[in-house]
Amino acid sequence: MTRPVFGAGRIARRIFTPEDDAEIVRLAASGASVRAICMALSAGRRGVAARLAHLGVTVTTRASYAFTAKEDADILARLAAGDSASAIARDLGVGHQTILGRTASLELGRAGRPARLRRPCLRCRVPFASDGPGNRLCRRCVDYAAEQSGCLL
Repeated sequence: MTRPVFGAGRIARRIFTPEDDAEIVRLAASGASVRAICMALSAGRRGVAARLAHLGVTVTTRASYAFTAKEDADILARLAAGDSASAIARDLGVGHQTILGRTASLELGRAGRPARLRRPCLRCRVPFASDGPGNRLCRRCVDYAAEQSGCLL
């Protein structure tokens, strides 16, 4: 059993019990990632990483994840069905950013480039075909801003 301890910064700090230490060692020996150990113990990543170092246990990390064609199809089907990237990541044992990155790669490969969404221009509010979330001004407003600043595009 663990109990939170509040320090000067009023942030809960986890006290690991001998049972927690045994569970950390068991999970690390079975090949679990730091993230999986955190989820099993309901503890923060930094706390678990510090405890691993204290116990002298090393966790092997996977530099990259090689998706199979079946996993790719499953990811796309589950996303289309409305499952979240986090739920899919939990089932595959990877981070949700890995799933989001893989989804972007798959969609990029299928279409040749990401889909252009219609977004409202932040200046004139007229919807335009945006290349992505960083493209939020329509061409007319970009040209106007460049003209006003004296910049040549």
